[in-house]
Amino acid sequence: MVLIVKNYGLLTTRIIYHLPDHPSVLQSFVRQAIDLPPPEHPELRKFLAFWEREIEGPLHSVHTGWAPLFGHSEYRIARSISTDRHAVPTDLQQKAV
Repeated sequence: MVLIVKNYGLLTTRIIYHLPDHPSVLQSFVRQAIDLPPPEHPELRKFLAFWEREIEGPLHSVHTGWAPLFGHSEYRIARSISTDRHAVPTDLQQKAV
């Protein structure tokens, strides 16, 4: 519940970096984490500080995308029916021919 109140969301980050042994070659690294909205991104800032301190590959660029954890479009009423084996959501049922 705390994550909702503080407006946390899913941050997807694509990091492009130079390979240490071949500086002219770029490599891509994708990371997802729960973080605050832009421009704060404290978790991303910690990770980039770690990268600069511990990883040999120098950064070329960082691209981010952020979406709230919960929004109006994520709420949906699901109905299901029971069968002998398991419950099947009504929108996934196949009609008998």
